[in-house]
Amino acid sequence: MLQRLFALTMFTITVLWLVVSYMPHLHAELPIIAFASGSGWQSPSGAILLIAFIALQVWLLCTTVAAIRTSQHSNATAFRLKLGAEFFWSALPILMTVALAWASYALWLNRASF
Repeated sequence: MLQRLFALTMFTITVLWLVVSYMPHLHAELPIIAFASGSGWQSPSGAILLIAFIALQVWLLCTTVAAIRTSQHSNATAFRLKLGAEFFWSALPILMTVALAWASYALWLNRASF
């Protein structure tokens, strides 16, 4: 019961955050994050962090697939995990990160003109 209440609370907070962040009259009161133009460390550090995140996610994906295959070969199945579902939910963050990086690539190229 407590877990459901916690999940409902987190879901409500997330929905309220999304709704409030898109309300025009509250948008001016939200903090704006901006970087000073001309700083040369942001693009390389962003690329390094993106590569590190993708490497970590790929490692987690390989570890998950290996753990599921090991548990499927043994008779002791403590968890009823499905390889396809686990692969999908493990690969999804990687795909989303690459898609966001690709979509924002033009923005980062034009960042110097701000």
